Amino acid sequence: MSDSISPELSSVLAALRSELDDTRRRLAALEKVVCIYEEDGHHKVLIECNTLCIRPAEDPRYISVQLGSDERQGYLMVYGSTGDPHCALFAGINENDTPVVRLQGPDVKARVLLTVEKDHGTIACFAPGYKPGTVMRAIPGGGSFGVLQSDGKARGVLIHSDGTSEPDGKPSTKLLFATADASNRLSLHADDEGSMIALSQTDAPNCATLVAHKSSTGLVLHSPGKATSAVVMASAELARIMTFTGEDLTGCSQAALTSSAQGGSLTLNRPDATTAILAKATDTVSFVSLQDRDDLETIAITEGAGLHCLNIYVPGSKTKSIALGSTDTLAYARISCPAQESLQLITMATGTTVTSGIFKDDRPLTLLSHGENGGNVSAYGNAESPGFAALSGQKASASVAVSSADGTALAGLGANDHGGQVTLNNDIGFPRIFMAIHEESSVVTLNHTGQKGIDIIAGPKGGILLVHDEDGKVVESLTGFDTDD
Repeated sequence: MSDSISPELSSVLAALRSELDDTRRRLAALEKVVCIYEEDGHHKVLIECNTLCIRPAEDPRYISVQLGSDERQGYLMVYGSTGDPHCALFAGINENDTPVVRLQGPDVKARVLLTVEKDHGTIACFAPGYKPGTVMRAIPGGGSFGVLQSDGKARGVLIHSDGTSEPDGKPSTKLLFATADASNRLSLHADDEGSMIALSQTDAPNCATLVAHKSSTGLVLHSPGKATSAVVMASAELARIMTFTGEDLTGCSQAALTSSAQGGSLTLNRPDATTAILAKATDTVSFVSLQDRDDLETIAITEGAGLHCLNIYVPGSKTKSIALGSTDTLAYARISCPAQESLQLITMATGTTVTSGIFKDDRPLTLLSHGENGGNVSAYGNAESPGFAALSGQKASASVAVSSADGTALAGLGANDHGGQVTLNNDIGFPRIFMAIHEESSVVTLNHTGQKGIDIIAGPKGGILLVHDEDGKVVESLTGFDTDD
């Protein structure tokens, strides 16, 4: 019996030995992968392998999690459900030796990508088909967030920087909006000094810029094609609006409107940058000035201190050709000859009186005035000490007086309701010849040194001739009628 059992037992023992050896080999191999040890009173398990797969208990055909390593070091892959067993999450090292985490869609294309670029973190989000959607980056001194269109071009970008990456940089935040062709359309900027909004159009970058600084605010506008521009600015000291031809804002403006605590001003310039019109207004005075290309005034209007005046200048000079002025008590007008400034026509009105005159070298040539009874005209010779003639009108009469330079009356011509008269005086103003008409009668008197010399009279009865001696007594007479009558 022992002889028959012995081979069977030997076979079983051989099988057991083989299985035991195989188990030992497996345990030895497993010990290379799994190490169980105790540390600080806790059991710990150390697993060392190339690939570790975790399969779902419900369907072990599929892999749920795979942990492994390749030529780029380690990676982690997490798969979707058994009905869609694609890699939904991948974490590893890319070809640039930088860490990458990808969240993938059913097409095994990234929906979210986390990586490191230039030692700064980056997160990108994609739509199906690996179409870019957003990207968030950490950059030196700050970060950025971009909204992308399907071709990867940015349509909106938010950027913040602490300024350390730029010389003399300052902390700032920017927000940019672009079109489909990546052309910037709207920019917002903010820093510790203030903020800015910039609008752009095709071929017209920054066509509208609004700036708010801690010391002032401003608005810059450019037309399409930048044919014209405008600037609006305001500070604690003044506010100003300026318009320009072209886009250069450093040159002379075409028009400028300014307001300050001292008042307002308006400047209009020609295309050659010369001032054409200048207007100013303050608490005390206001004026408008028209200027030529040599900055010489051509017309000036001024109001202030109770005086209103208008000055018109001879072209190309500082000589006033016309000056008009008015106060509450006086109005005046002065017209000067363009070729001879000293030859002037001056008219003044004050109260109820108006006077006018022609002057040369500050000397009168002709004066016009009026009084209660009528008007007066005086004409002067063109000399240092001229003689003059005066014409006066009365209510029912008129007179003409001719005088020497010292004012001595040398001749006179008068008229009234009864007739006219003529007086001729000597060099000191005493009458020497007197002629008069009274209605139908007339008289002529010739005097000498204050005494009558000859009297000639014509009356209704006839004529009379009287001759006087040196004492004025009648020594001879001749009548044309009977003296008894």
